[in-house]
Amino acid sequence: MNTAMQNPPQNENAMTAQQIAIEPALLFDPERIVWPANWAGHVPFAAWLIAHQKPAMLVELGTHNGFSYSAFCQAVQEAQLATRCYAIDTWEGDDHSGYYGEHIYQDIKAWHDARFAGFSELRRTTFDQAVAEFADGSIDLLHIDGLHTYEAVKHDFDTWRAKLSSRAIVLFHDTDVKQHDFGVWRFWEELTAHYPHLHFTHCNGLGVLLYGNEQPVALTALHAQFQQDPNSLQRLFAQLGERIELSAYSRELERQRDEAVELKTAMEHQRNNLDHQLQQLQQLHQQQEQLHQQQEQLHQQQYHQQQEALADASQQAERQQQELDTQNAHMEALLQSKSWRLTSPLRQLAKWVR
Repeated sequence: MNTAMQNPPQNENAMTAQQIAIEPALLFDPERIVWPANWAGHVPFAAWLIAHQKPAMLVELGTHNGFSYSAFCQAVQEAQLATRCYAIDTWEGDDHSGYYGEHIYQDIKAWHDARFAGFSELRRTTFDQAVAEFADGSIDLLHIDGLHTYEAVKHDFDTWRAKLSSRAIVLFHDTDVKQHDFGVWRFWEELTAHYPHLHFTHCNGLGVLLYGNEQPVALTALHAQFQQDPNSLQRLFAQLGERIELSAYSRELERQRDEAVELKTAMEHQRNNLDHQLQQLQQLHQQQEQLHQQQEQLHQQQYHQQQEALADASQQAERQQQELDTQNAHMEALLQSKSWRLTSPLRQLAKWVR
């Protein structure tokens, strides 16, 4: 337990908000601004911290899209420090950050490798598996931003605390989120009873635990000022962070606007396609109607032709029947006439016999 800094320095050692405000590190401009940007408002403090602590080794547990880690690495680079940096993450997500695809890792890897590969590594593994790769007492700056339940953050701190140096500072993100099963705030309250610390409430909260006994003068002075007037310094860093937050929101709005324009263009293209398909369907329907009408006309024509043919056949049959009847009648008459003449002798004989 750190006892060397339990009592804050005297007032003359405190760093005032005015003194902090003129430091160039606070005007740091992160090159990588991505969404979600819950860490955006803490970037000025992160740059200030890197410039003053000058960590020999920095480790981040939970990197996600790389907003905070890229800012750390850029600050190290701009300060021309010899810091070794490590990002530990599976890049699969969790219940709090959400689960995401491979593209998140590939995006941060491409950005990272092109800029920071000389002093930084992305370790794709679990926190528990990675801890054995670091020597005890080797880490000066540890940022814990993994799963945010009480049990998870406590486990991460307890697992990695042996790796912390005598100069160590531990950062905890989301110390001001108290909804659902977020429990960083609970563990933070437990830690602050035993270690000197700073706490920022903006951007979901950032806890700064001054774990090691050997802290830079600037950190002890800042801690003293927080002890005396926390509101002024919290307000200062929140206002400094707003610039980057606004930039992040602006970029996200621009991205959403571009996405909306693309969606609108795609919808218009789809609508034009649908209109074209509708016209084709209407033309097809008209063609079908015309074909139906032609078929109906042909059917009617065939029907009339059949009726006319039947009528002609009926009339012809009737004429033939009449002719046949006439022939039959004539034949009958003829037969009757011949029969009468032929049977005349028989009739005479019959009379004579009587």
